[in-house]
Order: sequence, then C-alpha cells, then structure tokens
Amino acid sequence: TQTKNNAADATVWPVMGNRELSGSEPSRLFVQQQPQAEARRVRGRGHDETPLRFAELSAEAGINDLYNGRGVAVFDLDHDGALDLYVANQGAPSSFYHNRLNAVSPGRRWLGLELVGRPDRPQRVGQRTFATSSEAIGARVEIESGGKLQIREVSGGTGFASQSETRLHFGLGGAAAPD
Repeated sequence: TQTKNNAADATVWPVMGNRELSGSEPSRLFVQQQPQAEARRVRGRGHDETPLRFAELSAEAGINDLYNGRGVAVFDLDHDGALDLYVANQGAPSSFYHNRLNAVSPGRRWLGLELVGRPDRPQRVGQRTFATSSEAIGARVEIESGGKLQIREVSGGTGFASQSETRLHFGLGGAAAPD
C-alpha cells in the first residue's frame, strides 16, 4: 500500500487476494477452569494467589467460523442465566451463539440484577455532586455465595462495535440465594 491510501475506509484498500489485515483464524472461546487443589501458590502484589487456568473450548461449543469478528455482545436472550454471544462480523453475516449450559448442567442457579439509576437525585459529597445515569452505569455490586465473592459493574461501553446488556449476572451454583 501507499501512504496516500486511506486505511480507515476498507472499500479503498488495495487488493490483497485471500489475505486480510486482521488475519484469518477460527474464532476462539476461552473458559476459565476451576483451580486445581494442588495448584502451587504464587506471590503477587503482597498476597498469595492461585494462578488462573483457561481452556480453549471453541470446537466443543460449536464455534467454528472463520469470520472477521469485530464486536461481541454478551447477553441472556432467553433469561435462563446462561450468557449468549452475538458477534458482529466484517463483510459477513453476524453470528449468534446460544448458550445451552443449563441443558448439560441442570440445577444451577443464578441471580440477575438490572439496576436503575436516579439521575434526578444527585448526591453531594464534599464539594462535588454525583448523579447516576438512568441505567446505573458505573454502579458496582458485590455478592458472596458459597464462600466466594463475586463483583460486577454496570458498563456502558464493553467493546468495539458492540454493547453487552447492562443486567448483571451472578452464578450461584447449587445455592438458592447469595449469602
């Protein structure tokens, strides 16, 4: 290419044959694994931590496209607590991946919270005034269940070319409710 080309407009890119600037690889799905009981502890930031482990499970989940994904929205389409994925692809149809976790792991419980902000009721803290958006963007929720702390924040911008739902999801496992 030449410096006079406008790289921001993909319609004027030079012919690249079967190549593209972002590469062509299968879509990936990485899932965090449970820590191993015998996992060694590592020192980190003044406290011991169990190293996180992830497994690449795209084939098992049926995610096998070669599209050029640009945005991923995470949401619960059927309100079953299993988060689904919608992928916006460049130059190809969008992809929808329906999570059917409950079909293979019945009895798992979850809590979904859709927070509502009050922009009409600002709070004064010192010399500053704070107000929420009507969607409670930036609000943080902490729950404890089964001895584990889970933290979620309402985000108003979760990625490029997409927006995930603002409802917060917490997995409870077999517990009936958070502690």
